[in-house]
Amino acid sequence: MPEGPVLVDSDIFVLLAGARLLDRALALLGFSRDSSRRLPALPHMLARGRKFAQLMNPQTRKLALGACETVPEIADRPGDEVFQQLLDVPDIDAGEAVLYGLLAEQPACVLASADKRAMQAVGSQPELTGVRQRVAGRVICLETVLELLMRHDGVEATAHAFAVFPQYKTFQVVFSSHNATDQARCLASLRSYLRDLKRQVGDDFLRQL
Repeated sequence: MPEGPVLVDSDIFVLLAGARLLDRALALLGFSRDSSRRLPALPHMLARGRKFAQLMNPQTRKLALGACETVPEIADRPGDEVFQQLLDVPDIDAGEAVLYGLLAEQPACVLASADKRAMQAVGSQPELTGVRQRVAGRVICLETVLELLMRHDGVEATAHAFAVFPQYKTFQVVFSSHNATDQARCLASLRSYLRDLKRQVGDDFLRQL
């Protein structure tokens, strides 16, 4: 694993913090809150935005907001050229443009992300070939984090932690009543998601752990 920091996108930050697994997941990846960075806009999005409103109950929102206070925000900005290049792609918003721009410019960084649309755009759009070449192998997806958690802490504990997000599709499938007590079935579901993602972004795009 590179020296860091690990850039944590807002989606995976909220899921891990709301499930009380942020510290555990970071530790399994070789990082801590001090060696992690989040987007500055996340507290505002949690407090007033609509993006996470249907996903979270008041308790998970409170946990995620509290975690924001203990994880340093990203202070750097990518260069204007790479930022605009990323922002010109429809499936990449301003926050993801910052994350992937910094990832491209800072070889020691890695990115933990649950935003598959942005991954697919960076991994497959011809106009982003140069960015893709620079970030390939340093993107950690949600499914990889889930596999680490299950292998170290067990399926039932992991499923129980993420039960606070009953509407999140990945959790509905991976931790279904059919799978939730069977690690082999859970892992098979995760690997199906990973195979689909790799077909879209290429085998070398995601970090192997």
